[in-house]
Amino acid sequence: MNWKHINIPDIQASFSSIKLDDAGNILIGGYDLIDHREVLWYYDQKNLKEITSTNSTTSSITVMQGISYVMINKKLSLFKKGNLTELLDFTYLNGFVGGIWGRSINDCFILTDEGISHYNGTDLKLIYPSSLWIRSFLIFNNGIMVLMRNHESGEIIILKGELMGEINNNIIN
Repeated sequence: MNWKHINIPDIQASFSSIKLDDAGNILIGGYDLIDHREVLWYYDQKNLKEITSTNSTTSSITVMQGISYVMINKKLSLFKKGNLTELLDFTYLNGFVGGIWGRSINDCFILTDEGISHYNGTDLKLIYPSSLWIRSFLIFNNGIMVLMRNHESGEIIILKGELMGEINNNIIN
């Protein structure tokens, strides 16, 4: 393997995630340490460009079926050709709406203040009430595994949800 450093602008930031989609888009999420804001950058193989930012801490990047999506300020957007196009608006929900993981835009799991919710293309339904922090998500054809952490005790929990019916019924135990 041949390694090289990629020259990027001198920015004071803490990068937290990087995603590659099937179109070759490289998205980087992080925190601007000077302006104290969440930032989404796009790397086009030459330059690092800021796409959007927010003063909230509710942003995340995911790739589902090879397509990049961004959740920022409770709005889910498609990333394509350097631009964001808003698809879903969850601003009607109280509290935190953040991480998103899924098989597709019509079969995804969203972290909210209340716990893990499932979006089936029409409705968002709470399927696992919890105040634990979600650390990681793994999705299978017939279920999910979630790494969770109790922020008070430090206890690590592995949650396994198995599909009991059609995914559109939002039935996971």
